Amino acid sequence: EAVLARRKSPFPKTYDPHYYALCKETLLEILSDKSSPLNSLVDSGFIRQILSREGRVFSQPWFGQLMTDAQLLAYLIQVDTWMRTYRISLC
Repeated sequence: EAVLARRKSPFPKTYDPHYYALCKETLLEILSDKSSPLNSLVDSGFIRQILSREGRVFSQPWFGQLMTDAQLLAYLIQVDTWMRTYRISLC
C-alpha cells in the first residue's frame, strides 16, 4: 500500500532500512580508517554527528529529488572507493 501511494519518480530509490543501516555501518568503518582518503575531504566529526541522529538527516532531498539519506551515505562510500582505486590524495 505504501509503495502504491508514494510519490512517483522516474529514478529508482531504495527505501529498505537495511540498506541505510549497511551504508551507515560501512561509512563509519571508512571514517575510522585513518588511511581513508575521504577523511581529507570531509569533516568526519560532522559526518559522525549526522550519523548519530536516529531520524532523517535531511528535511528535504539534496541534489533535487534524487538524493536522500541513504544515497548520501552511498555517495560518500563511492567517493572513498574512487579515491582509493585511483590513488587520489589531497594535499
